[in-house]
Amino acid sequence: MSMGYSLLGYQRSIMLHSWFPERNQVMLFHESLGRTVFSVAPRVSLHSLMRGSVVTFVMVPWKDRMRITHAELHALPHTVIRGDILFIHQLCECIRFFATEADSIQELFDLCTMLYDERAEHLTNVLQQQLFFCKFFALLGIYPEESVYTTVHEVRTVLSLPFEIMIRHMPYNRYAVSSWVDGCIQMHPEMRMLKTVPSRYSNNNGELCQKKL
Repeated sequence: MSMGYSLLGYQRSIMLHSWFPERNQVMLFHESLGRTVFSVAPRVSLHSLMRGSVVTFVMVPWKDRMRITHAELHALPHTVIRGDILFIHQLCECIRFFATEADSIQELFDLCTMLYDERAEHLTNVLQQQLFFCKFFALLGIYPEESVYTTVHEVRTVLSLPFEIMIRHMPYNRYAVSSWVDGCIQMHPEMRMLKTVPSRYSNNNGELCQKKL
């Protein structure tokens, strides 16, 4: 349950980016505030603010934004996907670029925290991860252009379902799902600034490869 914008108690966020040591600021995906930049008090341990981890912290008003005065490492990605650094970086980057405003922050935050509990067992292969991003973009109200939206029926018809139910509709055509994710990414005006792209195809040998823009 979200703790909201209270100054009391601990807040939960996914650590996205830091500007240390140039300045004491971090970008977090907060469970009720969404993507937000916070100042960090000098006494806060940087070890508690690991990129891609879930952190809990206390925040107080400071100048023109909120300041983190105490932080603790709450969770790392689940062991079944902890070695998939690319997927974790893709999620952090997509949150940074796309999750600026969302009507369903709590639902989106709950989806993203799948990586940190037993639900991560549904995210162990590329197709499952691509379906995850289909759901991620749908919660943000982002869909591909009409030519893709109208032809990829198998994705469009299940997006309103909870993710755990979506994957029960397997098997999906991996190229159709990739086209959907690619189409969503193309909607961002600065999509070429993304360093990773959550759309990976298999080559002729069945090996995973990163799609180049």
